[in-house]
Amino acid sequence: MRLSLIGRALLKRPDGQAIWREATEKKLPVGGQQFNLGISNLYWVAAAFVFVGYVAFQGEVNPDSKWGQVCKIASDDPLEWLKKKTEWGTSRKTQPATEPNLDQSPKMQVVIIIYLCENLYPQYWKVKVKSIIKETPKETDGFYFQQTMYRIKDPAKSLDFYCNVLGMKLLSQLDFPAGKFSLFFMGYKNADEIPTDDLEKRRYALSTLATIELTHNWGTENDADFSYHNGNKDPRGYGHIGIVVPDVDAACERFEQLGVKFIKRPQDGAMKGLAFIQANKQILFRN
Repeated sequence: MRLSLIGRALLKRPDGQAIWREATEKKLPVGGQQFNLGISNLYWVAAAFVFVGYVAFQGEVNPDSKWGQVCKIASDDPLEWLKKKTEWGTSRKTQPATEPNLDQSPKMQVVIIIYLCENLYPQYWKVKVKSIIKETPKETDGFYFQQTMYRIKDPAKSLDFYCNVLGMKLLSQLDFPAGKFSLFFMGYKNADEIPTDDLEKRRYALSTLATIELTHNWGTENDADFSYHNGNKDPRGYGHIGIVVPDVDAACERFEQLGVKFIKRPQDGAMKGLAFIQANKQILFRN
């Protein structure tokens, strides 16, 4: 007996005409559809169920096998698995074997193959980033990065550091008595580039590239209990600003003489040639 005869479904409309008929019957009513449950399709469905069951079984009774690890990835969050894989792989070798728990079946989720190897994690993000970033909107033509703003407690200390230690120039100072705060715009500019007129100086500071705006709320310098979070202590957020110098070793030697606090010297750590110093924020130097 053909499988299509077993799976055949005959549904009728109110007028008595059949809606579904087996595929071998060519004369269908107008608007009728074919229903064909091919045996080859059933083979694929059955094979898929067998494969999923096999992987789930291996995850319970043989977690060290290749398919057991695939089951582990499918059961857990893939990103969390990648984060803990090295520690998990090391610890499970030293732990005594335990009897598999067959009462708990793993949660089967869609497995993305790229998570199978943590070495492919950077490549995953390269692909993902390309899918996220689209062509630059034409509406943003003319946009450019102009400044970043830091809040400072004591202008005397901050201006001394940025001008006398880092060598920046004060491009403009704007005072706002109504709001009781001042803005200091800093940058690496030649003296002959900076206007002398106060209005022009203000326009220049608010339009030239790569400046730092130091914001001082009046009176904070006299409050011993007042401080700003620098972003490099928990909870972390802000990292650092970067400055390129002709000779990082010579720059650090000068910083040593000035008593600057170092977070990292050029020869320290795996990243050679980079130095981190600290004022109220971390600052990165490199050649």
